[in-house]
Amino acid sequence: MDWLEGQESLKNEWFAWPVAAAEDAERGWLHVLNRHRKAKALRSELDRVTEALADDMTDEAYDRFLAVKAEMDALEGEEANLEGYGIPSGREASA
Repeated sequence: MDWLEGQESLKNEWFAWPVAAAEDAERGWLHVLNRHRKAKALRSELDRVTEALADDMTDEAYDRFLAVKAEMDALEGEEANLEGYGIPSGREASA
């Protein structure tokens, strides 16, 4: 637990604070884990479509590159928007 509390990447994630309810901590952790997995998959896909674009500079390849890049950009700002998330910790529900 001390190791987790010392992780800089989690300092802004309120669910990782000791005051968070266990239910919110679990939901928050799973959300971050899923975002990480999706980001990893998108990075692999971006590498693939970048290589494909370098090999074949077509509008179709460029459009696919832009689509994957847009997905990655959208993921960066994504935060938990789960129904009821935060209520067990005394926070207002996500809209």
